[in-house]
Amino acid sequence: MSRSDVDEATVSRVLSELETMTRRDFHRYRVEPMRRRISWRMASIGVTCVEAYVARLKEDPREASLLVSALLVKTTSMFRDRAAFDALREELPRLVRQRVTERATMVRAWVPACSTGQEAFSLALSLAEVARDAGIDWRVIASDIDPIALETTRQARITETDADAIPETLRERWLVRASDGWELDASITSRLTAAEHDVIASPVPVPAPALFASFDLVSCRNLLIYLKAFTQAEVCLRLVKSCAPGALLFLGCAETIPQTLSSHVELVTRGQPLYRVWGADAARPVR
Repeated sequence: MSRSDVDEATVSRVLSELETMTRRDFHRYRVEPMRRRISWRMASIGVTCVEAYVARLKEDPREASLLVSALLVKTTSMFRDRAAFDALREELPRLVRQRVTERATMVRAWVPACSTGQEAFSLALSLAEVARDAGIDWRVIASDIDPIALETTRQARITETDADAIPETLRERWLVRASDGWELDASITSRLTAAEHDVIASPVPVPAPALFASFDLVSCRNLLIYLKAFTQAEVCLRLVKSCAPGALLFLGCAETIPQTLSSHVELVTRGQPLYRVWGADAARPVR
């Protein structure tokens, strides 16, 4: 089946049936990425008619799970977009020192839409180095709606290709050789939690006692570009509200904070998508 055969009405119909079966709402995503992935999934099982595919979804829960997995973007790598990650690693010591000054006992980070975990692993390695020098504990929460991706994250395996992308000092200190590549050291995995969570559908504001609140660092990179504009704004609000005052918010290189939230954040490094968050209920300090 060619991509042109899957029109917007077909996308809407398939996504509606998928939502009925899984309670996952993909209507908030841009149509074109959904069109490509639905077309690919239909072709992979030899179905050319939307009625037949909808019937297949109703009859086969496994196909619904496979479609959900196909609709979710899995592109990720260790220390992806090195210049942006370098800017983050330069800023992390300042953030950690500030939390130590405030007598915090832990620095908490969150990676929504974590896919197979490489972004969370990169943050964990970076935090481990800085927190060790500062004498403060740390945790990273990695979340996604794809249980298959979360299971991969929990395994904390590092391929040879991903290992090559890790700075040498971090690789030597925190990676352990395995038969099929590398594993994260137990001191890293013990502080890394993978949890199912839908950042697109979670309530706003996030309740203060919740697991997904009061973070010192939030990294949500390359999710917003796949969402419709109104959903991008909603997700950005959720991200800002999940941050403690003074936290860092790390976006993808093609993503920006919407103008409606511009008074609550400031760009840390010119040309890089790293923001300091002052909270959604109070504007940033005047300097």
